[in-house]
Amino acid sequence: MPLDLTLPYARILAKHSSPSPKTYTFGEVFRATNAGHPAVVGEVDFDIVSYNNLDLALREAEVIKVLDEIIDEFPSMAAVQMCYHMNHSVVLDAVLDACDIPPFKRCAVKEVISRLHTGDHSWATIRSELRNPPISLPATSVEELATFDFRETCEKALSRLRLMFRASADLESTFSHLQAVSIYLERFNVRRKAYINPLVSYNAKFYRGNFLFQCVYDSKKKKKNVFAAGGRYDQLIKEHQLIQNPTSTSGQRRDGFHGDTKNITNCHAVGFNLSWRDLHRSMVRYHKGLDKRTSNLETNSTWPQTRRCDVLIDSFDKNLLRTTGLHVIQELWAWGIHAELALSQDAEIDHRASSAYSVYRSTTPYLYLVNIKHEGAIKVRNVIQNEETEMRTSELTSWFK
Repeated sequence: MPLDLTLPYARILAKHSSPSPKTYTFGEVFRATNAGHPAVVGEVDFDIVSYNNLDLALREAEVIKVLDEIIDEFPSMAAVQMCYHMNHSVVLDAVLDACDIPPFKRCAVKEVISRLHTGDHSWATIRSELRNPPISLPATSVEELATFDFRETCEKALSRLRLMFRASADLESTFSHLQAVSIYLERFNVRRKAYINPLVSYNAKFYRGNFLFQCVYDSKKKKKNVFAAGGRYDQLIKEHQLIQNPTSTSGQRRDGFHGDTKNITNCHAVGFNLSWRDLHRSMVRYHKGLDKRTSNLETNSTWPQTRRCDVLIDSFDKNLLRTTGLHVIQELWAWGIHAELALSQDAEIDHRASSAYSVYRSTTPYLYLVNIKHEGAIKVRNVIQNEETEMRTSELTSWFK
């Protein structure tokens, strides 16, 4: 009986390349109860898979952006205060090193502190669990660990961590990665605040050596329970590749929708999982509070009726794609238009040959290709009709409407 949907997907990615760079799945997971019979929980997962080392921080930010938009789609969540707590397992391990916590106790310690400030788990409760058997940490280690119990915006948190870690040179690449994620969140126009929290460790065993985050309730009136959690689980995939085929020297597999060959040994995946039970309950309460005249979903104005089309955004200049491209895509998303960035494995389009567009039309679902020429000018190609229109960047959303 699965405890989550991340581990089963990691096992699949260890054997097969993903048919799509972005996937979602609904399923049932199980939780232990005092009654003996496990509780069944409905869970939904969203994941982004890639097969190179490019733009990992951007994809991590995009996963949070997707979660941010899911929350926005539910009118029952409009007034709920939520935020994101981000961390990196390298930072978490450095914290445990600084606190002189023995390696053989670290898994148990991470499991305990993952409950910190959720439900009724105050620092006093967590301290008691850490001090008593079976963990039995010394008081000095627990008190040192308490000094890392904070959350700050990215810049303030990294400055504080540099002061706390006297020799932080080995952590600079990790700090730069967290800063890059924070910058991309701003470019994606993520609505909810994002903080760095050095003790975030929810399901940390899945995200070893990589980025992890939580979405938590952030209201003083409501307990800070975890609404969703996720991270990058590249190491988990590699571990199952070794388990399933320890002697293999080639990671080439022919798989996916079009039989493309990908090196699965270089598989990278980031995603999140959330229990849709909380969303369902919030919507039930929301509709009970609606006036009967507006409770019909077909006429309720709280459900937006927007025109949707499929748009791929690309540019010869990949740095321009990561700046202006992010601005363009969040504008399209704000109008309910389905759009994606043409990152390395998402679309291999040869702009130098017109024949490439005929191949592109037959193998992708996109209807429009937006090519950013420079910061203020774009070219839109209707892939089906093979027609091009040049315009200013600011005119794009009104052109689609």
